[in-house]
Amino acid sequence: MVLGGTVWRRGDGGWHYQSPQDLGVSLAAFVHEAVDRSEAGRVVLVYEPAGMAHQEVECPKSNRRVFASISRIRSEFPVVVSEDLGWGMEPPVLVAGGSYSTLVHYELGGGLSDACSSPRATGLNVTAAWSAFTLAESCLSRRLPSARDASVLFLLPGLVAFATGNRGRRSFRVFPQPMAERDWRALVYLTSCPDDPSGREEGRRGGAIAVVSEGEPTGLCPFWEEIRNSGRLECFIGLDEFADSAARLPRAHPANLILGFPAPINLDPILSGTAVTAAVIALLAGSSLRARTAEFHRLESESLARASELQWKADTLERNRLEVDSLQRDLPEAPGAMPAAKSNALRALAASIPDSLTLTRFRMEGDDRFEMEAVLVGGEFDKDSVILGLSQSGLSSATPGSSAFDPGSRKLSVRGKFTAPAQ
Repeated sequence: MVLGGTVWRRGDGGWHYQSPQDLGVSLAAFVHEAVDRSEAGRVVLVYEPAGMAHQEVECPKSNRRVFASISRIRSEFPVVVSEDLGWGMEPPVLVAGGSYSTLVHYELGGGLSDACSSPRATGLNVTAAWSAFTLAESCLSRRLPSARDASVLFLLPGLVAFATGNRGRRSFRVFPQPMAERDWRALVYLTSCPDDPSGREEGRRGGAIAVVSEGEPTGLCPFWEEIRNSGRLECFIGLDEFADSAARLPRAHPANLILGFPAPINLDPILSGTAVTAAVIALLAGSSLRARTAEFHRLESESLARASELQWKADTLERNRLEVDSLQRDLPEAPGAMPAAKSNALRALAASIPDSLTLTRFRMEGDDRFEMEAVLVGGEFDKDSVILGLSQSGLSSATPGSSAFDPGSRKLSVRGKFTAPAQ
């Protein structure tokens, strides 16, 4: 916590504070080093140094981005477009007259951005920096939820301030250090009298007051008894509760003083994403390679099977060719009209056999030898005329005794050889 000119840190035995001025170093350098030594991975700052300003301004009910885009706001508060100065705004609230107003917190000089630069280099993450007023309102909403026009008094070494939000008109007055007697009396006046003049005239007691301090601030405030006896003191808020409230506030709250700083680029997610992407690509490439290899083996197997089948067909065709060549060699060079002559001889056979004979058997071998038998079914016939007709057809008997007629069985038998008749 940076409160006024002191830096508070929680350690053994509670909270301890140091003054960078007493150590001869700048506040930004001291905070820079303190954050750098932090063992926490997530750092939240309470940042209320002496160089902070708090100003109420009327504005439309809008978020931080719209508020910073308004021309009048940019003209009155150039800090809203700065990337080196921290600033924040309280959520706008309705005030008397139907308008809205907010309280703007901003640095008058640099320091916060330097304090936050160290964690970016060491891996720590400064997620938020809150003004003391923002945390005061957060604590009041939990400790005094039903209190109306409550105020918060800060009584800490290095920081004496008074925060109020009567009727929506919020203000935060920080007293310079060291405080003179008139400053203490002004503080007593603020804590003992209501801000509404009509309330003072009617004798009504002002709103409740919560005090932020570490223990009784008797030695710190010379008028503590008067403040305590004013009748407005409701509760004490310790720094532990103050710190817990800072940790609970969401980072996107518009009062976060570091939201305007350029967001640091964390390369770890990018590198991790790149590594994951590369791993996924490698996995997909491996799967694709395995699929392509399997497809290649399948095509190779099919190609080998196809080649084997074609080779078998080629061997079969070669054997067929050799068989055809062999058959062609066995054919006579000039077959002539033998098949046609045999056909003509068979047709002439019917004319050579008389009606009294019936052909019962005829056989011709491959060497043109033939045998025939015929049965006599009618009257007589002339054997020599029949033999002569057969010879004219090319069916000549081999020898004179190769034809015979058996009267008992009435059967004519002829054996011989076919000879194509002369053309």
